[in-house]
Amino acid sequence: MFDSVLQMLGPDTELLEEILKQVGKRHKDFGVAHSYFPYMGQSITFALKEKMGSSFTDDHKDAWDEVYEELSSEILKAMLTDS
Repeated sequence: MFDSVLQMLGPDTELLEEILKQVGKRHKDFGVAHSYFPYMGQSITFALKEKMGSSFTDDHKDAWDEVYEELSSEILKAMLTDS
């Protein structure tokens, strides 16, 4: 699912926002705690660093952190919404 979401990044965000809302609702149904999200972000960064080694720069880390923050904030909004 994560790779599908990343492929949708671009100027047309309406479909992406709808998918992130659905992901958030599923996470809520599965009982995922919002407190897990920082750990997931750290895990993604760690995996990228391990895989890419020295070619994973601070700029890459900052970019991934920003993307993850944006995506996860949309998912969290959906989890915290009653509808």
